[in-house]
Amino acid sequence: MVKFDIEKNRSFLKQVLKNHKKYDLSIDTILEGKIGNIFVNNNNNPEIFFLTTGPFYILAGNHQHKEAKRMLSNLPKKITVQPSTKEWNETLEKIYNDKLIIYPRYSFSSKHISIDQLNHKLNAHKYINRFKRIDKESILLLEKDNNFSFHLSTFNSTDNFLKYGIGFIYKINNRIVGCVSSALVCKKGIEININVLPEYRRLGYAKLLASQMILYCYENNLMPHWDAANPISYKLAESLGYKNTGFYFAYYLKDQL
Repeated sequence: MVKFDIEKNRSFLKQVLKNHKKYDLSIDTILEGKIGNIFVNNNNNPEIFFLTTGPFYILAGNHQHKEAKRMLSNLPKKITVQPSTKEWNETLEKIYNDKLIIYPRYSFSSKHISIDQLNHKLNAHKYINRFKRIDKESILLLEKDNNFSFHLSTFNSTDNFLKYGIGFIYKINNRIVGCVSSALVCKKGIEININVLPEYRRLGYAKLLASQMILYCYENNLMPHWDAANPISYKLAESLGYKNTGFYFAYYLKDQL
């Protein structure tokens, strides 16, 4: 498995992936070259394509190629494989079987979000000064904090995040208690990533952070894409005005095989 030059082969890759169903912004993000990588069976005549953004993978190309099973068998552990073609999914299941955790993820539309309501929510907040955009100083704090370092996991480096990413932190007594960030970034929009420390949950901070990010997106003509992997994220999306549009299954590869 070798790294493929996205910039030099962008037109070719667009053709390869043109019929690949998109469940989030991963493919657009990778093809634009902002974050992520593509690995192939060989650079001279690539037929297998593994698209990656941090711990997330998409499988594409010829699932019947003689190298397909070997490449799948060498996938790193503790990754999530996003929906690929039916054939790739079936091959993945045959190789890993009960070593996979198959779970639903839920897609949402942002078309019905009320910007006025989000603005009202933020303007009514007494401590608006606790919000801070992620910068060179705060990104180092996030990187060292196990509670928030995953916000950088899809980016190649902290500099990569500062160049292409967007995010906000919320601080109480000079401590970061919540963060919202762009897990994926492309011309269309961003994928929203959010978490709050356990002891500060159910106090409205996640909704405030999400509102801040959504408003930023609308002000900058970006789609605030939301993809929920658990009931808490699902309910938060609905409370913000998102409407569920369906679900799909993702595959988590366990650490112990």
